[in-house]
Amino acid sequence: MLLLMAALTHAEIYKTTDASGQVSYSDQPSAGAVRVQVAPLPTVPPVATTTSVGTASNNAPVSASNVATVQRPSYQLSFQSPGPETYIRRGETLNVAVTLSPALAGGDQIVMLMNGQPVGTGGPQASINTETLDRGSYTITAQVVDTQGQVLATQSASFTVMQASRLINPAARQNQISGPSGVIRPSRFGR
Repeated sequence: MLLLMAALTHAEIYKTTDASGQVSYSDQPSAGAVRVQVAPLPTVPPVATTTSVGTASNNAPVSASNVATVQRPSYQLSFQSPGPETYIRRGETLNVAVTLSPALAGGDQIVMLMNGQPVGTGGPQASINTETLDRGSYTITAQVVDTQGQVLATQSASFTVMQASRLINPAARQNQISGPSGVIRPSRFGR
């Protein structure tokens, strides 16, 4: 590979001008072609640098190589609520709670997301009103995020919103009677 690269950097270039004056270049000589002298490409040698990240108390420069790295805790998140296979009726409040180990370090916080959209920030609990949610499955994600927005830990759980049914809702059963097939039909007799 290195030999191929060396050969390409020293390849000969030929210039040809046709009868209509159009110029073309090639690495293959042709009738009437003139060899073109190509100057070597300029190169710049790399410069050694030291990254400075501040000064020490004695005003000596501090480089990235001698700064102690900050040890971030290895967080473990788990959901207390919702549990596995949680079903909730539309309009009810879903209480979300996570446990965290170890406790949050300075500046870190818990962010709750539902299907990728924020629903709570700060602590390990959130309440979600399901009144505006369509029936179906949803994913709740809890993330521990540091002050720069970097996600340090994440855990997800799912729940399903059920649509209220007239068969289940006693208020919707008013003015209904059972027909001969056992199917509930609206009553013609009023209350």
